[in-house]
Amino acid sequence: MGEERIIIPKTWRSECVGMLMFFVLSVVSIWLTDTFRWSIVQGELFTIAGMRFTLSLPLFWFIPALTIGNSLYRIYNVRYSIDSRGIEEKHGILAMRTKTTQVRYEDVRSVELEQTLLERILHIGEVEIGTAATGATEIKIQGVAAPEEVQDMIQRERDRRTKLQRERSPQAAQRATA
Repeated sequence: MGEERIIIPKTWRSECVGMLMFFVLSVVSIWLTDTFRWSIVQGELFTIAGMRFTLSLPLFWFIPALTIGNSLYRIYNVRYSIDSRGIEEKHGILAMRTKTTQVRYEDVRSVELEQTLLERILHIGEVEIGTAATGATEIKIQGVAAPEEVQDMIQRERDRRTKLQRERSPQAAQRATA
């Protein structure tokens, strides 16, 4: 693996439930606005050359806006990257507080793939990276497209480094005895 950093973006397909809720709540907010006409706030913006410009703002617009905002926040608030040193997960990009977790390839003990039936259909999933240090999952790369490829890439680099380390160990032992 070279010096470049590979960014693994979270895909919008991982938030398909949120997107579906956006469309359903958009229809509900249109129905609520039509049913409760008092919820439309109207006001004059400005007047130019005797023409009055007004704005009508339905109050129920915030219902679908919150769901789409939440989905976008969950997509863009996390960043996963892989480089020559290891794997990095950064949470809180859009928040006041960030949390960064880094795992070196030498410390990786397991790389597992987890997918539900819907995720298999959408070709997305979650790659879990575990280390021996905690005995648990250190990094969960969630909502990533082509998770099998991400798993294979991490596994290949981990195996390559393990093989190099094993080849160096006998050479170091020979030098120490000589």
